[in-house]
Formats: sequence, structure tokens, C-alpha cells
Amino acid sequence: MSFFELEPKLEEQTAPAPSLKDKIASFTTTRPRPSLNLAEVDAVAAPHGFSSREPVKPRMRRRLGAVDNEPTRHLAMRCRASVYERFLRFADREQLHYHDALERLLEIAEEG
Repeated sequence: MSFFELEPKLEEQTAPAPSLKDKIASFTTTRPRPSLNLAEVDAVAAPHGFSSREPVKPRMRRRLGAVDNEPTRHLAMRCRASVYERFLRFADREQLHYHDALERLLEIAEEG
């Protein structure tokens, strides 16, 4: 033992650190969270201005149409959710692809 007692006494020495294997084995499993009732969550969120992210109904898959030789351009726009849903309902009702539905609406607008 040194004069300043810097060396630990034999009984004060700590046990060796556990191995990585022992540390991993000591982890406990977690229980899965209970599932949320989405209707209740939406009911609580609606008065605060939040709308549900859950889809109203599954979207229909569309089959590919014939290839057109006319050049195409990309069109992206934002619109109100109600207008978007109306457009989708129109395209589904008429069984049109979105670009065909837009073309049909333009034809109707130009006629009237």
C-alpha cells in the first residue's frame, strides 16, 4: 500500500466486467403494444383539426392502356381533398385512366 492509499484494497476491488454474451442475455423481452382502436383515435383527433390518414376504401388497380405515339408531359398539381376524391370517383365511374379522365373533362369543358 502506498502512502496516499491510492491502490485499492483487495476486498474493495470490483468484480470483472460481464462479457458481451452475458450482457445480451440479460436483456428482457418487451411485450407488444396493444393495438389502437382507430375509430376512437379519429374521434378524439377530429375536434382538433386532424383528419384520418387511413384510406376510405382500397384503391382499384388500373390495367395498362394502349401505348400512344403522342409525346407526353408530366402534370403534377395540388388540389383540395374533396376535388381529388371527386376526380377519382369520376375516373372510376367512367373506367378511365387519369390522363383519359382529364382529357374527357377538357372535352366537356370545351363543348359547354
